[in-house]
Amino acid sequence: MYGRVVASTTELRGFVREAVGDVYRYALALTVSTTRAEQLSAAAALRLARHVDAVGAAPVSTTRLNLVVRREVLDGLPRRRRRRPTAGGAEIAAEASPLAALTALDAEQRIALVLRHHDGLLLPDIAAALGVNYPEAEIILRSARERLTPMIGVFDDGTGADPYARLVRAVPGPPDALADRVWISVEAALVPDYADEDTWRVPDSGDGDDPLGWEGFNAVPVDEHHIPPVREARRVGTTLVVGAGALAALLAVAALTAPGEDDGGTEPEGSNVVAASTLAGSVVPAVPPVVEPPPDSVTPVTGAGSRGLQPPALPDLVVVPDAATPHSADLVQPLGDSVLDEPPPKLADVAVSVRVWANNSRVVVRRVESDGTSEVWLISITGQVRRDNAAQPDMVQSWAVEGGVIVTMRVAGERLPDTPIVAGLRAGGGGTWLRLPDGAEPLFARPDGALLCTEAGDDGADLTTYQVLR
Repeated sequence: MYGRVVASTTELRGFVREAVGDVYRYALALTVSTTRAEQLSAAAALRLARHVDAVGAAPVSTTRLNLVVRREVLDGLPRRRRRRPTAGGAEIAAEASPLAALTALDAEQRIALVLRHHDGLLLPDIAAALGVNYPEAEIILRSARERLTPMIGVFDDGTGADPYARLVRAVPGPPDALADRVWISVEAALVPDYADEDTWRVPDSGDGDDPLGWEGFNAVPVDEHHIPPVREARRVGTTLVVGAGALAALLAVAALTAPGEDDGGTEPEGSNVVAASTLAGSVVPAVPPVVEPPPDSVTPVTGAGSRGLQPPALPDLVVVPDAATPHSADLVQPLGDSVLDEPPPKLADVAVSVRVWANNSRVVVRRVESDGTSEVWLISITGQVRRDNAAQPDMVQSWAVEGGVIVTMRVAGERLPDTPIVAGLRAGGGGTWLRLPDGAEPLFARPDGALLCTEAGDDGADLTTYQVLR
């Protein structure tokens, strides 16, 4: 399920309902406790929901949720003790259920079995997960297999499938209400103001409330007693902070623009001008006037512990469309005579964000791999990058290729109304760009970094290839 991206509450809820059963079975196989498995499933879903809520959109998969469960279980194992080969325990009957068989194993044997036959980890990784050396991990896994010998034949169907993996996946599923309970926990965490019924209530028509006020923005105004005290305090506090900041900025501007002394003296360059005003018995220091910086100027840093200004990130690629001539295609084929390849499978997810300042644009490109790692590039462009709209939804397109990303866009400059540009970004930073002919329509990028386009030729449409990344 790698590569699926959720960007809304509806998509997130649908994915959680689909994945919670598999995550519960995985947690139950590791812990053999239905209560603990339900807690781990809810905790993994909640962590995913908070991540999606924070970043706006994120790739999701059942494997990612299982990884969260695995880490929680491994973190609960004792690590700082000398480990010895596990002694045999109760005998496992040939007709025992999968859950009963896993319960008869001790924690280390059970976890080693699941990590090997469900997650596919090798012995060195299992040893690192359990905090033991390689020979001890081998003994633990072999002991688990030997204890399951009386019943493992039931899960061997003769097709070559791993019987131990089939046993792990055969543990019972969750109760029907688990998906609803998990989502209720997620909602309570993401919307804390509405989680406490004592501080919020639904309007009741029996008490004179009009329920229509909660169905539309322009129906009936909501009474003040419907607003939770927490939200009201937050709103008042925000208003006070914004008002104080605006007043301080006005005082600073007044201090900087006030006339000098009669003797014509001026403040020395670089001196600090501090203005103060008494408001409700407190002194409010003035702040410098806020001046919007150009794109390539120094950007203020507001993070914790920051001091002063820090330079912005340097672009990986600088594009000046007006200064370039259209590039000639590396390969031209008549579209009717050529065999058009199928679009290659997606190698990774690519997200593109465009910001326009005056007549300059900055494009941020992020490539997200299936393991969750990502790489970010910054492109500085002279001109305004056209953004997608309903009439032209493919103004900016991107593809993950081997060793980088290919991005196509249309840029409106001072002398040229619409210039097609293709940029190739290399892993580790840097890249190259080309100006395409005006009639070129991008189709897709091949994994080797070549861009396929259609163009009008002398005898009809042509299929052209531009080798952007070599």
